[in-house]
Amino acid sequence: MTRFENHQFYCTKCGNRGLPVWRNSAAQRGKGHLKKLYCIYCKDEVNHYECYTQADIEKFKRKFENGDFKDDSVESNVRNSSVRQINLY
Repeated sequence: MTRFENHQFYCTKCGNRGLPVWRNSAAQRGKGHLKKLYCIYCKDEVNHYECYTQADIEKFKRKFENGDFKDDSVESNVRNSSVRQINLY
């Protein structure tokens, strides 16, 4: 029987908790995995930091407060906008 785990994702642009994702326990990602998801607060598709435990959440919050994700979120938005423009034609 397949076992699933609920993982929390935090937006690297605004720092808010995003929508949770259920993952198959056999297909886990590494700690600090970034996944591009739609942020319900930013109203944009940005990288989200995957957290397994409360310690991971605290680590994300420290990194976010230190500004470790500022360049990442700006870069991903630039990539997204150029991809969207190409797909429109």
